[in-house]
Amino acid sequence: MNNSEVNSGKKTSTKSSALTLNLFFISSSFFTLILLPNSLSLLRLGRFEFAWGFGDIILFLAFLPFFGEIILKGKTKFLSGVNRLDKVLLLYFISLLFPVGIALVRYPGRAIFTIAGYLKYLEALIIYLLIRRSVKGKNQANYLLNVFIFVIIGVLIISLVQKGAPLRFLSIIRSQSRTLQQGYINSLQWRLSGPFFNPNTLAEVILLAVPLTWALFEFKSNVYNRLFYLSLIMFSIIIFILTGSREAYLGFLGMLLSLVYFKRSSSLKTKKIYIFLIIILLGLVLFYRFYLMHRIVEYTFRQPGFGYSAIVRVKLWEVCINLMDKYWLIGAGFGNSSIAISEALPWHSSIGGTHNTFFRAFLDGGIFVFGIFLFLLFRIWSLHKVKLSEPWNCYKNALISGFVGLVITGFFGDTFQNSELMIFFMFLLGVVNSIYYLARGKGLRK
Repeated sequence: MNNSEVNSGKKTSTKSSALTLNLFFISSSFFTLILLPNSLSLLRLGRFEFAWGFGDIILFLAFLPFFGEIILKGKTKFLSGVNRLDKVLLLYFISLLFPVGIALVRYPGRAIFTIAGYLKYLEALIIYLLIRRSVKGKNQANYLLNVFIFVIIGVLIISLVQKGAPLRFLSIIRSQSRTLQQGYINSLQWRLSGPFFNPNTLAEVILLAVPLTWALFEFKSNVYNRLFYLSLIMFSIIIFILTGSREAYLGFLGMLLSLVYFKRSSSLKTKKIYIFLIIILLGLVLFYRFYLMHRIVEYTFRQPGFGYSAIVRVKLWEVCINLMDKYWLIGAGFGNSSIAISEALPWHSSIGGTHNTFFRAFLDGGIFVFGIFLFLLFRIWSLHKVKLSEPWNCYKNALISGFVGLVITGFFGDTFQNSELMIFFMFLLGVVNSIYYLARGKGLRK
C-alpha cells in the first residue's frame, strides 16, 4: 500500500468521523430543544428573562465549525450540493436582519428581547444547514427521519401525561409559574399543549408528522413495523383532536386532500388504504364530538376580550389591514407587529400576535421582506414537481402535504413565525431537500 492510498484512507476516515459527529449533534440538539426546552435556569439580562436549555447550547456549538469554515474559507460545502431553495432560505433569514435593525431603532428598550427572538428563530435555519451539510445519502436521511419520529413519540407521551396527570405534567415541563400565569391550569385536561405551552403548536407539529408517519407505514414490509406506525398514527390523531385547535383542524383537511392529490395515480389498493385512514379519522372525530364540541363552540364564539374567539380575530385582522398603510415600506420591526397593533387596539395584549402568518410577515418586515417570504413559500411548494424513486418520493409528498396544511393554518395563526414549529419543519425540509438533490444529480448512495 503506497502513501497516497494511506492518506486517502485517513481522509475518508476523518470525513466519516466528522459526519457521525455532525449527525450526533443534530439529533441531540433537536431532542433537547423540543423535549427539554427549559432545562436551565432562566437567563436574566437586565429586566428581561429568557427561557433556554441545553439544546440551545448544543446547537450553537455544533454550528461553530460551520460558521468558522465560512469565515476562514469564504464558503462552505454541502455534501449534496447547493440549490435554489438553499439560496432563497438564506436570503430570507438575512433579509430579516433589516426588520431586526428597524426594531432596534424604533424600540431600543427592547433591544435584548429583539436580538434573542431573532437568534431563537435562527435555530431552525441552523438545524437545516447542519442537515444539508451532513446528508450524503439514504443512510443519513433514514437516521434523521427515525430521530424525527422518536421526538414525535416523546411529544405525544408528554401530551398524554398532561391529559392524565396535569399536575405531574407541570412538574415535568418545569414551568409551573409561566403555565399558571397563562391560565393553562384551567384548560389542561381538554386542550392539550404538550411541551409547547400552546395547543395550536402541538396540533401543527402533529399535522406535519402524520403524513410522514403514514409514508413510513406504507413502505414497511415487516408486519410489526406497519402495526407500530399505524398505532402511532392513531395515537397522533387522538392527541391532535384533543388540542382543540380549530386552525389545525382546517389545516389537517388540507393536508389530507394534498395526500389524496399526490396519490391520484396510485394503485387501487393504496387508494383503499387512504380511504380507510380517512374513515378512521372521521370515526375518531365523531367519537370525541360530544366531548369537545360544546367547548370549542363556546371558545370560538364568546364575546371579545376573553380569549381567542372568532370575533376577536376578525377585529384584529381589521386593525392589521389598516396598519399596512403605515408600515408597508419598512415594517414595524422584527417581532414588533404586536406592539404596533396594541397601540391601536388596547385589549390586544390579552391575546398577542396577529393570528395570521401573512399579516405578521408584512407588518414585521414591510413589503420587500414579505415578498421574499412569499417567494420562499413558492420555492418550497415547487418541490412537489420533482419525481423521485420510492420511498423518497412518498416522503417528499408527505412534507409538501404537511406544508400545505401549515399554509392553511397560517391564515389563522402566526405559523411560520413560530420558532418551535419551524424547527420541526426545517428539520424535515433539510432531509427532503438533500435527498431531492442527490436523486436528481448523482443518485442515492448508501
